[in-house]
Amino acid sequence: VFDMTGREVDVLEQGTLEEGLHQLKWEGTDRSGRKLASGIFFCNISVHGKRGAKVFTRKILLVR
Repeated sequence: VFDMTGREVDVLEQGTLEEGLHQLKWEGTDRSGRKLASGIFFCNISVHGKRGAKVFTRKILLVR
């Protein structure tokens, strides 16, 4: 998860997961567990599969 300046604030999952559907939950905190202020954040998701690699970016609006 990245803030508007591009600074990485949290990592939700790292490594290889088994094929299939997965859900990740972000609590609106940084890596240390501190609550972040309201704002726009971005989540990058990298998928490596039989058809190659893809990176998806999703915008997250955090409202406190």
